[in-house]
Amino acid sequence: VSFYILQSMHERYMLVAIPFCAFWALYNSKAIFYLIVFSGMCFMNMNFNSKLTRRLTTWAIGGSVSVLMAISAMGQYSVTQSTAITIRDNTTATPYPSTNVVPSAAVAGTIGKATVSLNGITHGYPDDIDIILLSPGGKKILLMSVAGDLFDLLGVNLTFDQSASPSLPDQTQISSGTFMPSNYETAADPFTGGPATTYSTTGLDALQGEAPSGIWSLYVVDDGMGDSGSISDWTLNLWLRPVITLSTNVLVTTEDT
Repeated sequence: VSFYILQSMHERYMLVAIPFCAFWALYNSKAIFYLIVFSGMCFMNMNFNSKLTRRLTTWAIGGSVSVLMAISAMGQYSVTQSTAITIRDNTTATPYPSTNVVPSAAVAGTIGKATVSLNGITHGYPDDIDIILLSPGGKKILLMSVAGDLFDLLGVNLTFDQSASPSLPDQTQISSGTFMPSNYETAADPFTGGPATTYSTTGLDALQGEAPSGIWSLYVVDDGMGDSGSISDWTLNLWLRPVITLSTNVLVTTEDT
């Protein structure tokens, strides 16, 4: 179907269609394949004897290089804090906070998606654990609070992803897996000396559009007596999208008749 549509398209319409598809591809990596196919079919159906086609070909080659450079700015960036977190009984953890640093030289663009992985979680009463992620821009994401009841955690690995379908269980055993940030506390959690307890209502999605570079802080608190634990390490995973700056060049030409 696309082939026959392209056959009927005038070259001047292709001039509009190709860059439209290119900028669409910037925000959807799956679209890159379709962009390549679409562009190839366009050129197959052009009359290369016309001046307009020669100008369009020159424009497309230069434009394709720019598009590929912009696409290269996208991708995933991960950083891990390998120093273990000690969850002390009925107080703040050590270190408090635990931090990951994203250097500005290592990333470009803004955040499109973020997840947090906590590895090797051990605790005798996970219902006591409260965890907040604080972004460099000041966004506060409550990752977990009052989940898992009294069922021991022994080396559990958790990834928090806003697009995950399950939440952490409230009153049953927590197993390793990917979950939405989960809060079962009806009152404000006591992050003594930490960020104010006003959390993002959209969870990790609140980080979209924020600059990724800077210090990311993980605040962990045990708010009940009788048990302690640890977290082996934690990883911040960022999917980045480029910042697109458009410039317009006006070229006046006459078309062959």
